[in-house]
Amino acid sequence: MTIFQVEAWMKCYMVKCHFCLSTYFIDFISISLF
Repeated sequence: MTIFQVEAWMKCYMVKCHFCLSTYFIDFISISLF
């Protein structure tokens, strides 16, 4: 994950944006696996 992605994820976490969290989490898993 890039710094920008981490910052965006943190912003989503702060505002309890579950959609953003799940989306970034899936992206993170995809990046980790591939």
